[in-house]
Amino acid sequence: MRQEGNILYAEEGMTLKRKNSNDIFGNEIYLGKSYYIDGVLLETPHDDIPDDFEEIPDPDPTIKEEFIEFEEI
Repeated sequence: MRQEGNILYAEEGMTLKRKNSNDIFGNEIYLGKSYYIDGVLLETPHDDIPDDFEEIPDPDPTIKEEFIEFEEI
């Protein structure tokens, strides 16, 4: 994972995930204020930091495609 300014980038073949909620964000995320974490409105917005996130392997694309097809039905 690398940071350029307020943007975090996952390495090739990896995806960014918030550690405490397991929310998946894709291969880049802009750090800022989070008003909701894990679907819960926070009393005080959280200032995101790189340590809030970890890299996980990209999901299997065939699973993603099956999910999209299911949603379209």
